[in-house]
Formats: sequence, structure tokens, C-alpha cells
Amino acid sequence: MAPVEKFYGLEKVKKTTQVKMRKKQPSAKARAKAERMVNEASVLYAQGDCNGALDILKQATKLSPNDYRAYNLAALIQEELGNIDKSLNGYFVAAMLSNKTTNNKHMWDKVYELAVYCDDDTKMISAIDKLYKKNNELPLLEKKMDILGRQKESFYNIICCEIDMMLFKGVDLQVFEKLKDYHQKSQLKKISRYLNRLIRKSPDSHSEEFLVESLGVFYRAEMHEFYETIYAEYYEEVATRKNNILQVKYLIAQYHNYSDNIGRNNVVNSILAYDNWSSVEDSIILELLEMVQESKQYEVCIKIALKIRKQKSFFQMECKLGELYKLNGEYTNGCKIYTDLLQHNTLNIEVKAKLYELYELMGKTEYAKQFENSSKIVNETKLTKDDLRYNTKECEKNRRLYEQILNVNEPDQDAIDTLLEDFFTNKFVIAENKKFKSFYEKNRKNYEVNSSTVGLVIRDPESKNKRDLVQKYMEVTSLHGLEQFEWHNVIRIAVYSSLEIDIEKTKELILKTEKITYYTDEINEFDLLGLKIGLIHQDATFLADMYRILIYKTNYSFFNVIYFLNRFVPNAVDNEGIIKLYRNAQRFYFLRYEKRTNAINQSKEGTRARYLLEIKPISAELTKVEKEALYTKELFIKSFVPRLCYISTIDKIDQTAKRRNETVLFLRGLLKLNNCTSRVLKNKKQFASDGIDLIREAHENSDPDLLNYNLGRAYHTIGMHLQAEKHYFKCTESLNTPLRKMAIYNLSLLSGKNKSRSFLIKLFDSASDK
Repeated sequence: MAPVEKFYGLEKVKKTTQVKMRKKQPSAKARAKAERMVNEASVLYAQGDCNGALDILKQATKLSPNDYRAYNLAALIQEELGNIDKSLNGYFVAAMLSNKTTNNKHMWDKVYELAVYCDDDTKMISAIDKLYKKNNELPLLEKKMDILGRQKESFYNIICCEIDMMLFKGVDLQVFEKLKDYHQKSQLKKISRYLNRLIRKSPDSHSEEFLVESLGVFYRAEMHEFYETIYAEYYEEVATRKNNILQVKYLIAQYHNYSDNIGRNNVVNSILAYDNWSSVEDSIILELLEMVQESKQYEVCIKIALKIRKQKSFFQMECKLGELYKLNGEYTNGCKIYTDLLQHNTLNIEVKAKLYELYELMGKTEYAKQFENSSKIVNETKLTKDDLRYNTKECEKNRRLYEQILNVNEPDQDAIDTLLEDFFTNKFVIAENKKFKSFYEKNRKNYEVNSSTVGLVIRDPESKNKRDLVQKYMEVTSLHGLEQFEWHNVIRIAVYSSLEIDIEKTKELILKTEKITYYTDEINEFDLLGLKIGLIHQDATFLADMYRILIYKTNYSFFNVIYFLNRFVPNAVDNEGIIKLYRNAQRFYFLRYEKRTNAINQSKEGTRARYLLEIKPISAELTKVEKEALYTKELFIKSFVPRLCYISTIDKIDQTAKRRNETVLFLRGLLKLNNCTSRVLKNKKQFASDGIDLIREAHENSDPDLLNYNLGRAYHTIGMHLQAEKHYFKCTESLNTPLRKMAIYNLSLLSGKNKSRSFLIKLFDSASDK
């Protein structure tokens, strides 16, 4: 099938943009044959044989894909048959291929008419653009603007349409306000073409203010040809006063536009004759020097720099002058420039590195050695397009902001916000799958450096060897000037300063710490503070986010803490985030049960398989009433709290706890049971015994079934399975449905280790009856 056949209905088109036709031209014989076939199809169409005509046209497009007449006739036939969409596609292709013909406007009129009927905005805009070039009319632009606003088209398309409409409605300076923060150079070039066309056609656009704004757009888009012509032909005639910045930009544009040496020499003479450099911005001066340097006219560039230096001097220009001396082979003058800079910037390692290069080129190795270390560090930390490290200047800026927030009584919120924005946009810190230590694998060379060569404040530099000092420099530059503990202090100050003012901002900041690379494997103080805030404010949604973070760090073992914490959040049962976490945990816990069941199903021997066939499946899903019961304080002991406390802490709790209510006794019992398997614990049996006693004491006034279940779970945890089975079996007759299901489930976990036939029979009977 020919690639262009789809445009007149043989294939559905999803993208209706203008597609380039084949550039390869068919042979003269093929074109002649295709022309005869189009004539034959015209005869068949006149005789009423539309299908026959379309068949012939298909073959004609294969022979000569760029002949618009075949598509035009096919579109006419499809329109008569009522296939408006196919007809529109045919007229669209025919109009694209017939740009230089006399009936091209008629075809675009047809495209516009059918596009309005089919509500095809893309083809309608294409038709409007073509028709506007042939006949400038305001209604066409208004229709185009209406379509762009409805489609929410790209920003620059709307701007271009507004510029075209200024030809009829007068100029509007608001369009430049919209372009102030727009930096896409490719789109700015297109906008520049529309502005250039408007200035040449509309006398209203020749006001000084409009021309100044237009020249600014031309300069940002690097449309130097437009800048030069508009400045010379229009701006100079209406300018009321001399604008030094625009004049320098005009010289830059002229230099870009000239490719011959004669023209460029004339521009250079104009630059050297200019005598008001003190009012020109630093960035424009640097751009001017860069432009002349790229043309490798180093002597001319040095002359310009020395001319500017008499009226204005700044650090970047001095560095550029030293670089020009080096490129021109004047090493002594370059050393003098950099030595003067080093007197005012004693810690600048970039200047020291430049001096090292110059002394090496001059053969003065004894002078070069004192700057060798700085050169190596600069080469190692040289910024590239995708480099994650900062240069020394940016690091020192963050250092000053950090000292600023530490040295004031009340936190400087602007400084804190600046540091936080820098930290949370640092790809090295926020990278999802990047190990923090992997960075140092690339920087293991033992460079000879000392603390004076590094322009950053580092703790205890005397106590670090040379390799550690360089590694610390790499770490600090990657972290944008501060060490890990210092960034931690910044976040802590931000969190606690906003805690009483804006609690929502505090929550947002705590959730952001989830993505910090070196926090991903450990529970930190911000995680615990987040739990505290969620409990105090009874915010179940925020708690669900904190649970998710902590589960990621500790796996599902943290679910035991969640059961406990949800006792203090009444609305946790109805929160979608927490319910989703429970559903995932349910799948996790029941996975082992399903694996055991499948293994038993595969075995066809003994009474185990026979009784298993009679058992009814135990549903993993609970009703809403059962869920509410499950989340209450009595049933949070699905498994025990992980060891979050040291043994010495538990002993201290035993000695200092004054309250002996059910909750305190129960929690103390859990902590003792959970820590009785510790490797460093000597009196493990005593810990287990005390834990069991505390569980019994906590349930003195509770339901006997609840006591039996919790004792069974306790014995199950410490490995006393026979005792656990005894207490679980006592719960199989309970009227508490969730508790009975959980007891039977835990018995099923023990069934793999218990070979007793009576045990299996009783287990299956309990599950089947209930």
C-alpha cells in the first residue's frame, strides 16, 4: 500500500499533521501512465462508476504519489458518495501537493469547509494558515484563536496568532510580558519571524517601546539578522535617546552576520571606538569576548578586553583576559593577571589551576608544583552537562546561608526555603536507585592536597589524611556545600520552625524526606516525628503515608506497630490508605497458608488428603463488622512488636513503671516475649516466663477466649508449639468470629509440623463446622 493512500480513506489516520511526501520522483513513463489513468477515472466518474474510478486512482497513486490530481478527483468522488472524512483527507493531500498551481486556494477553501463540517481542528488550522498567506483577513485569525484556545495549544502558537492579529487591532505590549520567562530558543525563533513580519507591515509597531521589546526577543532567539535590520532601519529613526546596551547588542549582531574578515574588521573598529562600557551589563561584555574568541582573533579580543578594562573590571572578565593571553601565547602576561586575582581571592582553586597550567607551559616546574594539587581537584570536579556536583562558588553560597540560620535567634525563613529548594532538587541526594557510597568508587585516587587548597570549611582538617580530605571535598561538593549532618540540621530547623505555624507544611516536608538517598534504609527522627504528628492530630491519611514509608524500610514486620498505633486513631478503619495497607498485608500473611494447602493437595496419601477434601475454604476477606473488631485493641496481637527497645530499656521500664493497667502490662509482656530470642540475652527463659505472666495478668478481667488466643500466640512466638496448640484449640469453639478464624489460621500454620492424625481431624472439623 502506498504511504499516501491513507490520506484519502484507505487507512484510518490518527495523526493528521502535514506529512512530507516522497522526494523521489517517478519516471516520465510512470507519470504519463498515471496521467492516463486519472483521465480514465474521470471518464468512469462522469459515467457514474464511482467504485471503478476509485480502483483506478489507487493504482495511479502508486505510480505517481506526488500527482495532486489523483487525490483531488478521489476526494471529489468520496464527497459525492457521502464519505466526508475520506474526502477531507483527499483534499488535504491534494492541497499540500499543489502549492504552485492556480487552483491551490480553491482546494484549501474546500479543506476549510469540510474541516468545519467534520470538526477537525488540526486541518482547519492548517487551512487557515494557508489561506491567510494568500489573503490577510481578521476573521480567519479570530477563528484560529478560538480553535487554539479550545484545544489548549502550545504557548508559542497562541503568541504568534496574537502577533498576527496586531496588524488589524493595533500593537499590544502585554505579549512581551508573557515572553519574559520563556526561554525555548527554537520557539523564540518562530516568534521572531512573526514579529519581523509585523514590524515591516504595520506602522503602528514602529513605536520606540515596541521596537525595544522586539529587539530583546530577537537577541534572546539569536536572530542576529533580524536584530541588525530592525535596529538600523526602524529603531534608529524613532529612538529618543541613546541606549548603550542595545547598541552593543547591535555590534554583536553585526559581527555574527559578517562572514568575511573585512566586514568583521569594520565591526571591531566600531567596538574599539565605543567608549561607554561602564553602563553595559557584565553578561553582555562576556558574550562579546566569547564571540570574538570563537573566531580565533585572540589579539583583537585582547585589545577589546583591555579597552573595556579601562572603564570597567570584574572577576570573570579578568579570568577571560588571562585565558586569552594563554591562547595567544603570552604566558607571562597571563601569569600576571592570575597572580593579581589570587591576591584578592586566596582560596580560589580555579585561579590556582590556571597558574599551574601557565607555569607548566613556561617550563617553570618549581613554581607549578605549589599549584599542582589545585589543578588536580579542578580537573576532577570540572562541571559537565550532566554533572551532579557544584562548583566552589555555589558551595560557599550555601555555607553562608547555613551559618546565617544558625547565628540568629529566630530562623531566617527565606534562607531556609532557599536551602531546602536546593537540597530537594539535588539529583545526587534524591536519586531513587542510587547508592550513596557508589560515588566514592570513582574517586579513589590518592591526590596530594592540603587543607589550604580546598576552599571550603571542613571539620578537623588536621586530623584527616590526604585521601580523606579529597574524598570529603567530593562529598561536600556533591551535597552542594554542606555535609550530611548539616543538611539534617537544616531540615530539622525547618520542621520545628513550621511545627506551630503551619502543620500542613510540616507534614509535606516530612514526607519529602522519604526520597533522601541515605535515609532509605533506616528509621530516622523525622519518621518518628511524623507518627507523633499523625497521632496528635488524628490524621489517618497522613498516618497511612507514614506507615507506607516505614513498611518500605522495615518490611512487613512494622505492621505489628501499626496494629498498636491504630488503637489511638478511631477513624483508621474507614481510611482508604490504611485499608489498602491491610489488604496487602493480608495477602502477605496468607501466602504461606496457601502454599501449605497446595502442597497438601498434591499429596494423595493418608488421612490428611482425605480430610482436606472435606474442609471448606477459610475466607481471607472479613466483613466490615469483623474488620472493626479486628482493629480494636484486643486483636492487635496478630504477631508481636519487633525489637525496637534495648534490653536495658525494658529493665528500666520494669523498675520505673508506676501504672499497672491492662495496656501497660500487655505492652511490657510483648516487649519481653519479643526480646527473649536476642543473641546477647543470657536469661532468655526468665524473660519468656515473665512475658507470659504479664500477659496472664493483663487478661485477668478479659474474655477467656481472648486470653487463650493471646497465650497461644505468645507460645507460638517463642517456639512452644504444643502449648500454643492447646490454647488455640480452646478458641475454636469461640463465638467471636474473627478470633475463631485467626485461631484456626494459626493452627493451620502449625499443622505442617504436627504429624498427629487426631490433630488434623480436629482442626478440619473445627473449620468445617464454623
